[in-house]
Amino acid sequence: MELIPVIDILDNRIVHAHLGLRKSYRPLVSRLSSTSNPIDVVHGLLSFYPFRTFYIADINSILKKGNNNAIIKKIIQTFEGKKFWLDNGACYVNQAVSWIRDFNQSIVVGSESQKNLKFLSSLKKIFFNNVILSLDFDSKNKFMGPKKILKTHSIWPEKIILMTLSRVGSDKGPDLEKIRDLMKISDKNKVYAAGGIRSLRDLNILRDLNVSGSLLATALHNGNFTSRAIKDFSSK
Repeated sequence: MELIPVIDILDNRIVHAHLGLRKSYRPLVSRLSSTSNPIDVVHGLLSFYPFRTFYIADINSILKKGNNNAIIKKIIQTFEGKKFWLDNGACYVNQAVSWIRDFNQSIVVGSESQKNLKFLSSLKKIFFNNVILSLDFDSKNKFMGPKKILKTHSIWPEKIILMTLSRVGSDKGPDLEKIRDLMKISDKNKVYAAGGIRSLRDLNILRDLNVSGSLLATALHNGNFTSRAIKDFSSK
């Protein structure tokens, strides 16, 4: 099971995400970096463990309040050879195609940013291997986005993220009920869990459920995981 650090960028700084309440996000305080500068934090994460893939959320872009394109480009150039999944609230084909072609990276289609199925369906046909669908649930566990996305499995790409915002930064553990439900209907998909993962016990439970990967943030920065524990888990 792949472990993927999450980088939430707001106003060119990495912030600590909590329950999806984006207006209350504050600059990250981490044992892995002395600053919240994205380059410093990624360096710190890679010193902790050689992660292969990073998830980047451009909070400004998602909120339609500017973007962090310049620093994101710098991250990709600085850490050449790493894979990056970008969630920037994309809902226009040209916007997503430009990102994929310019950087040969993957785009995350967040259900919360979609108005209908057209964007996801079109993008999947063009760049099947570079599209990831995030099924987003808000702080009240309500699905965010057109409900048809949940039911129209034929337009789902191979990789699916189950994002439960009420668990993000909460130390409540992953949303196992939703993950189990998703696994039952997505035998052809790779499922990634996001939100609330706090311990090796959580990771082992997810691996036993055949989850393909887990998105991690708070637990990496607050000391819940040691470098040795992550290495031992990833080697099994």
